[in-house]
Amino acid sequence: MCDCSLSLVGNICLAPAGDFEFGAKAIEGERLETAADAPKSLKTLSVAPGDWPTYRADNTRGAASGSRIPAKVQVAWEYQPPKGVDSTAPVTAGGMVFLGGSDGAVRAIADSGKCLWTAYTAGPILYPPAIDQNRLFVGSGDGWIYAFEAATGKRLWRFRAAPVDRKINTYGRLTSTWPVASGVLVDDGVVYAAAGIASYDGTHVYALDAHTGRIRWQNNTSGHFFGGDRVTGVSVQGHLLLHQNRLYMAGGNVISPAVYDTRDGRCLNELVDEWGGQKPPADPNWEYTKEVREEEVRQKRWGKAPRGCELYLVDDDVVAFNRLLYSPKEFWAGRYFAGQFLQAGPQETLIRAVDSRVDRRAPGVTEAETKPVWSFTGIEQPRAMAVGINAVVVTGKSVQSAETATGSMLTALSLEDGSELWSQSLPTVPAWWGLATDRVGRIVVTLQDGSVICLSPGD
Repeated sequence: MCDCSLSLVGNICLAPAGDFEFGAKAIEGERLETAADAPKSLKTLSVAPGDWPTYRADNTRGAASGSRIPAKVQVAWEYQPPKGVDSTAPVTAGGMVFLGGSDGAVRAIADSGKCLWTAYTAGPILYPPAIDQNRLFVGSGDGWIYAFEAATGKRLWRFRAAPVDRKINTYGRLTSTWPVASGVLVDDGVVYAAAGIASYDGTHVYALDAHTGRIRWQNNTSGHFFGGDRVTGVSVQGHLLLHQNRLYMAGGNVISPAVYDTRDGRCLNELVDEWGGQKPPADPNWEYTKEVREEEVRQKRWGKAPRGCELYLVDDDVVAFNRLLYSPKEFWAGRYFAGQFLQAGPQETLIRAVDSRVDRRAPGVTEAETKPVWSFTGIEQPRAMAVGINAVVVTGKSVQSAETATGSMLTALSLEDGSELWSQSLPTVPAWWGLATDRVGRIVVTLQDGSVICLSPGD
């Protein structure tokens, strides 16, 4: 299915809504559950410089850490999840690796590669957990936001972000009609998350107290952005990003990224932004004709809302790129934006991968003002990057694919001149953004088959 508000690859079934209240507010007493056996004091699990405690390392999704990329690497351990389970990207903290799974489980892996603990939710997990102040937070496809003790996996609380407890079939798995598909973002004691799939079913965005799960604010109306029965609006079609006290979310095709004020949850997008500087027609009999569409294309009214579930901070603008969130793996790259774009690192060592070229950008220089500091063309179809203090690690398909059985590689490039420091073959295709580092220079890679490989500094 593809309409003007989002792209979903598959078959979509709809039913009459009746008198369903799409913008119903959450009542805390009905939604929040505190675990009766939750520990009163939490075991310490520290986050140190070089760790990767959230998706793409930090809340701006910069994919960079204070870790030093080792001069040589060796395989430290490999982890195989239960058969048929897809794993999320990894996060690291306290010498441990944390993963979410398509089976609804969160797993903590020790530095030996052994699973230390497993905590369960009731729906597939699309984005990895976030670690903050000895707590682990995760959003589940069952429509709930969870908080666990990070060191042990004991549940502390959970909050139902979905307006009702209703299940549907999504790519062969049972999920809520309103899965927490945005993942979670934690900042200054607040957990942010969004529930929903398609705007017409409603979109529910929350800020919760990280310690208690209590509601700080909620926005239940941005899915029906035009108001009334005109249901085009923000869909939950990707992850969250924080920039200058604004919460951004990949929101579909019309309004993406969606922007929320972190103080009160107001949606800050305006209709004039999404309609090329003009307000949409108020006439209820207005029809979306071929002539209207041609005029939109001429005025580039849809230019602010590219399809894609990945958000990047590009020259102080937050933009969406890359794969679709709801698509079989073979169709992840949408037909609207078939090229690839990845970005990692702080401004002074900003790395961009566009299609099959990896560049280091000159500090403070926008797109094409000067040549890049260096370029590397040894990897096709880059999937993930991680910037350390001395090098960038890139996963993808080797140009010299005949050198390995699978063609998939992990390559380290010097930040100074782009020279190749080392390459490590991978047994199968790496997952999108399935890459993390930790405080001692280990590199953790999630693969598309759900397995995980950890590389440690070599001799």
